[in-house]
Amino acid sequence: MYRDPRDAQIDQRRAENAALRAAPLTGLDWIAAGLAVTGVLALLAFPLATRSFDGMFREFGGALPWVTRVALFPGTPVAFALASGALLARAVRSDRGIAARRRLVLAAFALSLVALGAPSWAMYLPIFRLAGNVRAE
Repeated sequence: MYRDPRDAQIDQRRAENAALRAAPLTGLDWIAAGLAVTGVLALLAFPLATRSFDGMFREFGGALPWVTRVALFPGTPVAFALASGALLARAVRSDRGIAARRRLVLAAFALSLVALGAPSWAMYLPIFRLAGNVRAE
C-alpha cells in the first residue's frame, strides 16, 4: 500500500498539536491568573467602598451622572467579578490548547482591570465636576 510522505508530516504536526493542547499553563500565565484573581477579589470588595461615596454624594445634593449611579449599584462590580472569574475558571479547567487558555487568562485579567478602573473613575466624576464649579473669590 502506498503511503504519501506528507502523511508522516501531517501525523507529526497532529502529535505536536496534541502536545501543545496538553501543555500546562506557564509561570507567566499563573502570574496573570493571580492578578486576575486579585482583581476579582477587589471587585467583590468594591461595594464596601461605595458606601462612603454614596453618603458623600447625598450631602452634595443634585443629580449624579448616570455612570456614577451605575457604579454605585452593588451588583455592577459583582457582575464583572463573576464574568472575570468565569473566564479564569474556563482557562484553568479547559482542555483547549495553550494559546486559547492563555487568551482566556488575559481576557479575565483585562476585564478585571477595566472593571476596576471604570467604576473608580465614575466615583470621582461628581467630585471633578464640583471642583470645576468652585471659583476663588
